[in-house]
Amino acid sequence: TEIYTRTVAHPAAMTVDYHCAWDQGKHLWMVYLMRVVDARTVLDVDGSVVLWTNCHHPFYDDNPYPETAPADRVPWVGDFWDMFAAGHQLEMSNLKAICEYRWANDLPVTPTWMSE
Repeated sequence: TEIYTRTVAHPAAMTVDYHCAWDQGKHLWMVYLMRVVDARTVLDVDGSVVLWTNCHHPFYDDNPYPETAPADRVPWVGDFWDMFAAGHQLEMSNLKAICEYRWANDLPVTPTWMSE
């Protein structure tokens, strides 16, 4: 399955949105909305809080571009909707562990290759 993505970041607002789609890149209809909040403001501790929202777009229920799907692929991304929360929690836990490790070891949070 080919997956297309576009990142839309607004540093001043501390938001990062990921626009995605399976099989085609013209209509990136899956949108992951993320906001980074200063943890001092909301929890009175150092660090950051990441808020992640994923809306159940109607296309999750019915593939709008079946002609772009690989002929041998049976499942559609929407078939996995019930597992999204668990998968996203796992991703957030991994992100947290990576950021905490990098911070504790005086490493840049952003890997060098990302700024080259």
